Amino acid sequence: MLGRLLFVLILMLSSALSAQLQMDDAQAYDLRGHIAYYEDTEGLLSFDEVRTKAFVDLDEAVPSFGFTSSAYWFKMMIVPSNSSRERNWWLTISYPLLDHIQFFSADQEGNWRSSQHSGELEAFEYRELPDRHFHFEVEFTEGPVTLYVRVITDGSMQVPMELHTSEKIIDTIQIPLLLTGIYYGVFLIIFLYNLILYFYTREKNYIYYLLFISSFIGWQLTLDGLGVQYFWSDWPWVIEKMTSLWMSMATFFAILFSRSFLRTKEHSFILDSVLLVLLLLTGVLMMGSFVLSYDVIVTANAMMGGVVAVFLLMTGVVMFRMHYRPARFYIAGWTAFLLGTIVFALNKFNVFGGFYLFNHAQQIGSAIEMVLLSWALADRVKLLQDEYVDKLSDLNLLLQSKVREGLESARAKDKIMLKQSKLAALGEMIEQIAHQWRQPLNTLALISQDLYIKVQLGQFKEEDFEKAHDQFNNNLQYMSKTIDDFRNLHLSDKEDEDFCLEELVNSVVSLNEASLKFSNIKCSIFTSGEHYIKTAKNELIQILMNLIKNARDAITDHQIQEGRIVVGVEEDEDKMILFIEDNGGGIPAEIAEKIFDPYYTTKSEENGSGIGLYMSKSIIEDSMHGTLSVVNGSMGARFVITLPKG
Repeated sequence: MLGRLLFVLILMLSSALSAQLQMDDAQAYDLRGHIAYYEDTEGLLSFDEVRTKAFVDLDEAVPSFGFTSSAYWFKMMIVPSNSSRERNWWLTISYPLLDHIQFFSADQEGNWRSSQHSGELEAFEYRELPDRHFHFEVEFTEGPVTLYVRVITDGSMQVPMELHTSEKIIDTIQIPLLLTGIYYGVFLIIFLYNLILYFYTREKNYIYYLLFISSFIGWQLTLDGLGVQYFWSDWPWVIEKMTSLWMSMATFFAILFSRSFLRTKEHSFILDSVLLVLLLLTGVLMMGSFVLSYDVIVTANAMMGGVVAVFLLMTGVVMFRMHYRPARFYIAGWTAFLLGTIVFALNKFNVFGGFYLFNHAQQIGSAIEMVLLSWALADRVKLLQDEYVDKLSDLNLLLQSKVREGLESARAKDKIMLKQSKLAALGEMIEQIAHQWRQPLNTLALISQDLYIKVQLGQFKEEDFEKAHDQFNNNLQYMSKTIDDFRNLHLSDKEDEDFCLEELVNSVVSLNEASLKFSNIKCSIFTSGEHYIKTAKNELIQILMNLIKNARDAITDHQIQEGRIVVGVEEDEDKMILFIEDNGGGIPAEIAEKIFDPYYTTKSEENGSGIGLYMSKSIIEDSMHGTLSVVNGSMGARFVITLPKG
């Protein structure tokens, strides 16, 4: 009985220190103004010991004590109404980074009704509600109920508390979760957008930026409690160590990205050197996350993050003043992030209060920063594209100049080749004339010798003179006709004319008759009637002359005793086909691919220039709109000319 009176006295004293919460028909209550606290500096007091201590009224809206190693006890006296006792109630602590939480409740007679445990480092599966925040069920009976909460954490001691009915708590969970989903959705879109740009540009800036976003998202998932709720609830080591590691990783990759994006290595040795030092220090903090205590490493990371954010902003300003255009979006983005980070950090260190107002300041600043940095990257890509376009324009002008020079050189070379071709054709013509004239000259020499002997012997008669005159005249007429034939052959007239292919082939074979006979080569013509075509006649004659000469040379080079050449004419729908085939041994496959190249020849320098087949193919394809190809036939090499009829 004495104990109950003592407890009632304690409640009365506590009510003088902390205003009671008088419940009515509302479904949610903010407990600020109704909370008292006691600091257990050693963290060793039991509940029975603490409840006899004098609690201090909390003036702040949200209990906030910064980083501390003390255990804090919070006490709230609730006076339920008749209607509130008929509902299910929950005490909600909306800060997911508290390591260990104990919850106690007692009625006005001092009977303890429940004792529950929760916290970030406690097993997630034992939470009364599967949520990132902490919820404890509260039972109300007749008379006032006193609630006690014990909190101990290595992080910032912030304990925002509210009372909700079961119906209302759904809104407290779902609506913030929806807003948080929108926040992470923005990050996901930014991540995918920059990932696509990386595959498009292959710039390392995007890799650094994606790593920065990934690290920052990991940190935010830890701060929001979503990491524990959805990803690593079964990994206590990750819960304990990853918060500080995410912080140092985000700072590390922010420096890498800024150094690469702002090109400090190219523009400022001093700024780049400082960034390298900060990069080294941040790397040390990353390693320290595995061995140092949470409060030490988080404090160091927070200080380093603030220093880095300020210096990166200064670096962006310097680069902008150096007329580096992409730095403008960079400055705006880091300004938003820096302001959000400073407000968030000062709130965590309890420099100023306002949990609900400032707890999400960094999230807002980071979202603005990520959007602006994405614009900065896009602006930099546009700047690079403009630079590439300018360079490409300069290269195009240079290329046009080189092409003009190349064309002029090619035209000059073509003129030389044409001249060489004409000289080669002239030599061939002289050779053919020599073959054609050899027999008439021999005949004239014999007639002249015969007349001389008869005159010397005194046996010369008038009829001998007349006979010799006729013989001289016939041979001279033959020689004159030979000159006319070759002169007509080498006329430069390229106008198309209608003619019979068989007549042209007979003429070409006749012109080569003497030289072929001299080389013991028989030339036969294969055709099935008369075929007419319209094209440049003299050029076609020159091409056939060149192909027959090549066939003759192949036979003589291979020392074929009984040489044979076949010239044929065939018709195929709307095309005419001419072929020249010899028994000179054929053409090896590796040579056939190069035989039409300019200056390529298998003959000696004095016997071949390597331009005959090249010029022949060029004339047929460019002037006659046909084709010239080579295959190995039944006897040997077969050159095939295909020409349109019209």
